[in-house]
Amino acid sequence: MNIISIVSRYLLILASVLALAACASTPPEKLTLKQKLEQRHYTVGESVERIRNYRLNGWNSIDEKHLIIHTGPSDSYLITLRNPCHNLRSAENIAISSTTGSVTRMDKVMVRDRPSGYVEHCMIDSMHELNKLPETAS
Repeated sequence: MNIISIVSRYLLILASVLALAACASTPPEKLTLKQKLEQRHYTVGESVERIRNYRLNGWNSIDEKHLIIHTGPSDSYLITLRNPCHNLRSAENIAISSTTGSVTRMDKVMVRDRPSGYVEHCMIDSMHELNKLPETAS
C-alpha cells in the first residue's frame, strides 16, 4: 500500500466517525404541546374559568409550563403556567392554592425544591378541560 492509499482510508474513517458523532449529538425534534398530550391520549377541550369542587387526585408534569391535574375518575385538566416552573418536572408532589374550594386563574401551583426546601410559586395562566382519546391497540 502506498502513502496516498493509507491517508485516503484514514480520512474516510475520520469522516465516518465525525458523521456518526454529528448524528448522535443532534437533539431530537421538540414535540409540540399537542403531540405531548396525544402521547398521553388527550386532546385539549374547552377553556374553563374555574375548576369547581376541586380535589386533586393526581397530576402529571408535561414540561416546565404545563401540567395535567386529575380531579376525579374522568376529570382531567391542562394547567398552563404564566412562567416556567423550574422544579415542576422533578417534583414528587405539588400543592395548588384554592381559597374558595375551586381553582381559578388567580391561584398558583406550589412546588418544593427537594435539596433546598424552597417553595416555588407558579401562577396559573389558563385552564382547559382535557378529552380522553380512545387508546389504540398496538
